[in-house]
Amino acid sequence: MIFYLYAIFSEFSGANEATDKYAKNGVTQWIVIIIGIIMLTLSLVVHDFTPGFGTIFMETMVIGLSGASLELYKAYNRGHTDYVAKFVKMFGLISLTHIILQFGGLYTQLGGTPVNNFESQSI
Repeated sequence: MIFYLYAIFSEFSGANEATDKYAKNGVTQWIVIIIGIIMLTLSLVVHDFTPGFGTIFMETMVIGLSGASLELYKAYNRGHTDYVAKFVKMFGLISLTHIILQFGGLYTQLGGTPVNNFESQSI
């Protein structure tokens, strides 16, 4: 849901239009990088590795490829020549955000503890 809302808000804000129309601001990019590093550091302090590294890696690949493939499709169909760079950038953004949310424990807190219904039923 987070990545879907990001894509929707990007469309509404005009962030998906050609960047030639707007002045580029390096300060914003550095602020995003610094906040990302801080959030990754904080999530590693919590270090919720409940599903295991293999599962987290596969989830990250699937979610990153799913979100970034939409960016690739959109950029290619709009005639952008740097669609591969946009794909890589979006894949990195989505993957890093997913890892921060996973390691920070958000998914564990949202999902709760799984219940095995077969053991709870009496025969």
